[in-house]
Amino acid sequence: MSASAFIEDPEELVKLTVTTDRAQFPAAVSPIDSLYRTKGSVPTASSSGQVLVTAQGEGIQIYSTADSKCLRSWTFPANVRFACPAKYLAKQDGDSDSYVYVVLDTADGISSKDQGAVVWRWTDRGIDSVGLDDKISTTFSAPIFSLEPGVTTAGHLLVVHRDGSLTLTNAQLSKVYATKSPVSGQTQLIWYQPIAV
Repeated sequence: MSASAFIEDPEELVKLTVTTDRAQFPAAVSPIDSLYRTKGSVPTASSSGQVLVTAQGEGIQIYSTADSKCLRSWTFPANVRFACPAKYLAKQDGDSDSYVYVVLDTADGISSKDQGAVVWRWTDRGIDSVGLDDKISTTFSAPIFSLEPGVTTAGHLLVVHRDGSLTLTNAQLSKVYATKSPVSGQTQLIWYQPIAV
């Protein structure tokens, strides 16, 4: 299956060959530093001029929208399947690091009970980064629908679960601050729209 990521039609950003054998997304584009701005500025479509591209069977790349150049990339084995698009948390005031997050649906070492509940986070230090050497893995209690980084001024990560529950954790994934259970045990999230307030 071949997929393309478009930023502004008809401007093609990148052409990818992606593989997926299930009802997963083949590829997705997420603006870096977009919806949630933590220092009072107005959100734009992509204030950094960069996007994070997630492609099944390929990996994750950061592209510049100005010249369509790949700035960073992380490749994954073909057996790794992502549960949702990867997300990027740009440096916050006082932080020296930016983070990349991805939810794994399947990969070596992930049991069937943990599918869709494992988040990998690694640090992006620009060209000084070396692959996934500092990757940490965290398993949440329920499968994940999406991640929303930087939802507070402290840079917290909001985990939106498939059953409608929510988990608020720090950017390092080392501390859970709050959880909210779904209204009904029969809830199955199919769509949501985060809004800045």
